[in-house]
Amino acid sequence: MPHALVNFLALLGWSPGNDQEIISIQEMIEKFTLKRANKTSAQFNNIKLDWMNGQYIKNTPVEQLTQEVKGFFEKSGIDMTKITAAWLTNLVILYHERFKNFLDLQNQTRFFFADAIEYDQAAVGKFLKKEVAGELLKEVYTAVSQVDNFDKKTLEDSLRALTEKLGVGFSKLAQPMRVAITGKSVSAGIFETMELLGKEKTLSRLSYTVKNLCETSEAVRF
Repeated sequence: MPHALVNFLALLGWSPGNDQEIISIQEMIEKFTLKRANKTSAQFNNIKLDWMNGQYIKNTPVEQLTQEVKGFFEKSGIDMTKITAAWLTNLVILYHERFKNFLDLQNQTRFFFADAIEYDQAAVGKFLKKEVAGELLKEVYTAVSQVDNFDKKTLEDSLRALTEKLGVGFSKLAQPMRVAITGKSVSAGIFETMELLGKEKTLSRLSYTVKNLCETSEAVRF
């Protein structure tokens, strides 16, 4: 973000005289003096820049950040014509604390915009290549298909009720579901993710996963 880059560049060759890392342009103007300029060569640390940019992202109002994200996604070739402002705002809210730059956000949320997604093979091997995973996901598919009001609360109520019916801990469902729906073992909240992804895509990915990535004890029919 512009202010993050200015902040970072200013501190490459100067400091305000304390350990302050996040500093506004107005503070730079007020505190600047050549006596605090460094004589040693500056080092461009991308890790620090990402950290600083992440701090600015966290402190940017969602409305403004959503517009920045939309512009970046459009320039990256993502078709935003069918994406509503409300949906994109909810996406930004969900990931607000989880990304340090816009490319990071795009990589984390790519599965929302694709019909066919790439699956992390390590995650597939760890969470899906077990006979029980396929059977559990078949149960999840059935439960999710019966949800009419496809929102976070309804999904959570339905799937937690399913864990009680099956007598398993929720993590036994959550990780195979996460990999099936996102292609990864790590994501934002699973119920919020399913709500944003929508019922059609959620069911489609559950079906694809059971048919193609899981080892089941019997023929799978949907």
